[in-house]
Amino acid sequence: TYARLEVDEKDSQKRGEWSRIGPAEFAALAKEWAGFDWNMQQILFDTVGYGKGFAMWPDKTCWQFKGVRQSRVLVPDQTPSDPDQLEIMVIRQSSTVSELYNSIRDADRAKSIGWDTAAVLDACQRAMPEKVEGVTENWEMIQQQLRNHDIYYMTQSSVIKLAHILVKEFDGKVSHLIIEEQDGRADGNKPEGKFLYKKIGRFDSFRQVVCPIFYDIGDGTWHSIKGLMIKLYPFIGIKNRLNCSIVDNAFINLSVLVRPTSANAAENAAIIQIGPLSILPPNTEIQQWGLAGRMEEGLAVERALTDKLESNLGQYRKPMLKDKGNPATATQVTYDAAKEAALSKGAVNRFYVQMDMLFEQMFKRAANPNLTEDKGGQNSCALEFQRRCIEAGVPKVKLQKPRFVRATRNIGNGS
Repeated sequence: TYARLEVDEKDSQKRGEWSRIGPAEFAALAKEWAGFDWNMQQILFDTVGYGKGFAMWPDKTCWQFKGVRQSRVLVPDQTPSDPDQLEIMVIRQSSTVSELYNSIRDADRAKSIGWDTAAVLDACQRAMPEKVEGVTENWEMIQQQLRNHDIYYMTQSSVIKLAHILVKEFDGKVSHLIIEEQDGRADGNKPEGKFLYKKIGRFDSFRQVVCPIFYDIGDGTWHSIKGLMIKLYPFIGIKNRLNCSIVDNAFINLSVLVRPTSANAAENAAIIQIGPLSILPPNTEIQQWGLAGRMEEGLAVERALTDKLESNLGQYRKPMLKDKGNPATATQVTYDAAKEAALSKGAVNRFYVQMDMLFEQMFKRAANPNLTEDKGGQNSCALEFQRRCIEAGVPKVKLQKPRFVRATRNIGNGS
């Protein structure tokens, strides 16, 4: 199961039975959603790579979250790395015309929940492929396009660049605003600065709309949290340069060194191949030489960098034990394994605590008694989850207000 829960029931036998049914059906619900693993893996990639991963829900009822790239989540400088202390957050999004138009397809309903249909239609008309040039170049986007071997700029789909603004009000609730980013456009036509969507006090807290998963807490501020990649980058850059130098030396060392003995000999310095024979041009002679010592120095430095890199990344993965000197005893192996486990224990516990919040939001939304049938299938899956739990004997009221929902701990971790 993905998570375990305990219902609020005094009878211990009923509590145990109902608490067993809920997690099994919840796991079945998550597995029915094809995008669960894709979005979760994207969040975990950013968590380990950059130190911050984000799950976002589009509204207060949808139980299916969406993984948001960490580079698109913006907060002010000196923001605490505690989500409960957030005051304002901006989440950048590139939406296709069809995605944005679907939000206002039912014009009356769209207006009632906060959409400005005229502003949305105006934004759809200005849609164009996302640009990489301009005053504020997005170098991360350029690198990603090069890595993905994108063919040509005009092969991209037209998109509308949006910014979701989440602001905490004086009463503690969070307002949700959506604007179109004020980018310069090829035709010089800029947005008018209207809110495409505006709903004051839409969410009860920031945790109801976004669930951050941090690798650590840094020095207590949001931007101090770093991940694996910043620790990898300097070592990989140096190792690449060093390995290229070693390879160059290897090619030089394997080549034949020919020295011209006159000023004119260098102009006709071409070795002639006739079968197994190599004929040197006149006025040249072969020199005996070697660079093995210089290569050994480079290889030694490369090994030292590899050892240092493994040491720095011990909290992300267990480094392979090196065979140095006498073979390690069984006691030494046990000690090394316990030491490596201790390095990652804090990170594992922190990860589980944050996953508790993610699964709690998913469960509460899926058990929402106010859900109605929908064409997209999100609510239908959740209603089917509720029906299966009720048919298995769990009272509806107990399903809606569990005592707790926690991520399932692997044996030996999160104790």
